[in-house]
Amino acid sequence: MKIRLRKVRPDDAAALAGAWRDQAATYAALDPQAFGRPDEDGLGAWLTEGLAEQADPDHRLVLVADIDGDAVGFVVAAVVPPHPTPHHQAQRDLRDTTVRIEALVVARCWWREGVGSRLAQAAEDWARNRGAVTITAQAHPAGPATAFLQDRGYETRAVVYGRRL
Repeated sequence: MKIRLRKVRPDDAAALAGAWRDQAATYAALDPQAFGRPDEDGLGAWLTEGLAEQADPDHRLVLVADIDGDAVGFVVAAVVPPHPTPHHQAQRDLRDTTVRIEALVVARCWWREGVGSRLAQAAEDWARNRGAVTITAQAHPAGPATAFLQDRGYETRAVVYGRRL
């Protein structure tokens, strides 16, 4: 099996919408207060158009994982430049260029097949090529992404707290 990484195409709409729904269902089952299932109407077009518009070789990575011509997942990562006053910052991450993985989505039938690792590696390589010192990603503590990221060497750097108002 060869995983090819490429730009998003309009004909990826149904497959990427399916992967997005798979992720949403997983997280909605874990934490229904924080996650829900997206409306299916127009979801594929919304994803493919939005991903294509976001792509910027210097500042925002958007890649689709493709197996035998079929989209099976995608990654979105963005450059976060150093804070404008880095010498006044206590957090070292604010002093350096960072890349933030904003989305890493794989169709459930392709989990544990190397697709997520291939997408994450591509984001890490892209980050290095842009001078990033750190790469970050957020994950729900009970979700599958937590173990995936830890297995790749990511460490807990912060915990985000929230409450419904």
